[in-house]
Amino acid sequence: MAASSVSPGTTLNNILFIGDRALADIEGAAAAGMKTVWVSRGSDWWGAGDNPGERSKMSGNF
Repeated sequence: MAASSVSPGTTLNNILFIGDRALADIEGAAAAGMKTVWVSRGSDWWGAGDNPGERSKMSGNF
């Protein structure tokens, strides 16, 4: 997914990371302390354990 700018001094727990790859995007961002939203594109969760964030069933191009 596309990156966005973050203001200096922003703590990771104040960042909402939106991604569509369970392992690379969501689990990585959650492990770093960010809040996450997984864009599932109709897929079931296949990461390790439970989805650590919210889930969106959006489809199409962004």
